[in-house]
Order: sequence, then C-alpha cells, then structure tokens
Amino acid sequence: MEKQLKRSEVPEALKWDLTLLYESDEAMEQALAKTQQKASELAKTAGHFASDGQTFLRNLNENKAIDEELEREFVYGMLRRDSDTTDSTAVTLYGQVVNAATTIEAELAFIQPELTAIDDADFAKLMQSEPGLAEYQYEMTKLRRQKKHVLSKAEETLLGHLNKSLDSAEEIYNTLNDADLKFGKVHDEKGQLVELTHGNRSQFNESQNRSVRKEAVLAYEKPYHELRNTFAQTLNSFIGTENALARIRHYPSARGRFRSQ
Repeated sequence: MEKQLKRSEVPEALKWDLTLLYESDEAMEQALAKTQQKASELAKTAGHFASDGQTFLRNLNENKAIDEELEREFVYGMLRRDSDTTDSTAVTLYGQVVNAATTIEAELAFIQPELTAIDDADFAKLMQSEPGLAEYQYEMTKLRRQKKHVLSKAEETLLGHLNKSLDSAEEIYNTLNDADLKFGKVHDEKGQLVELTHGNRSQFNESQNRSVRKEAVLAYEKPYHELRNTFAQTLNSFIGTENALARIRHYPSARGRFRSQ
C-alpha cells in the first residue's frame, strides 16, 4: 500500500519556498507589526486626508504601501496555512494576519466616505492640482462611481470591524474542505491501495481503467454526501451574508454588487 507522506516527510525541493517572502515566521510578524503601525499613523489623517494635492498624494502613496505590505504578509500567512491545514502554528499565524487586516480595514474605513463626500467639481480641481495624482485617476474614478453605495464613516468602520465575522462562512468551508475531509484509500491501476486526496484525485479520474475511475469518484463523493447538511448550512450562511451586505450598501442584489465592482 502506498503511504501518503506527512508534510514533514515531503522533500524540501517539492515545498513552497516561503523565504522568498520572509525569512521566517518571526520576520513576517515583525513586518506585520510595522504595517499595523503605519495604518495607525495614517488613520490620524481622518478629516484631512485630501486637504490639498500634495497631502492627498502623500496619503494615497502611504495607503498603497500599506495595501502592498499587507498583501505580502497575507499571502505568506495563507501559504503557511495551506502547506498543512492541520498545523496549529500555521493556522494561528494566518489568524494573526486576518485579525490585523480586519483592524486595518476598520482604521482606514474613513477614506472612502471622506473622498466620495467631496463635490465633483472640487474633486476634479484637487486631482489636477498635483501631477503625481494622475497615477490614481482610474482608481479614484472607480471609487467615486460607487458613491451611492459608500456608507458613513461610522458605518464603514463598523463593517470593517465585522469583516472577519462576515467572512466566517467561507473560512469554515475552507477548513472543513481542506483539513478535515478524508476520502479513504482506493486502488490505483496497479491494484495498490493509495490514499485519495484533493491533489491526486485527477490522476484517478483520468485513468483508462473504468473501475479505478468509479472507485475514486464514489470515494471522493462520500464525505461530501455525509456532511451535506453542514455544507448546505455553510452555503446558506454565505448567501445570507452576501444578501445582507447588498441591502446595507443599497444594491439591488448580491449579484448586482459583484457586477458593479
């Protein structure tokens, strides 16, 4: 019987090289702390984020830098978790990034309502007052098109704090699907028992041996069928959240919200 390797047994050459992002978990955590500090400093510009062209450009550049750093940190945390979804250290690290992202989103939630509140003519003059703002012309045009869907500063901040909870249905699904589901063992074309996984499923589905394909399909479907009520409730929760967000932001439907983005 072919044994499914544990993560610790997989050759290093076959693993993601996350040192291309950060040398270690500690290095990523230190970078994340600095990003959070930058966001806290930028949050102090609330009320005068775009007081003049130079200030506006400086703040937009800082916001862009925060987004880029946070994305890098998020990707590191996500890949650490996805490398082994049963590794509690990796899951905790990913949770730290998600919590930080939620906090930062709440802190900087004032930006959209502050920018969309500016009169169209005044905003056009503001964009023309500083040549460097041309880089953000498309982004600002797209943002201001969403004006009727942007809430007040207090409401946007509240939604920012709720971001992690609003994404919980998707996170629960990912954990259940990637970490907890077990498909058992099936026979390969040589008659050997092999543990079926998401990763090797395709080689069984594409086998020229019908019995191999059938056994793999039935084995793969079994845990989904057994947990169909859990998956259905998770989907129902996700749909309910998306519909609620659509109503809160004054969209005709959840599909309409996604189409307009």
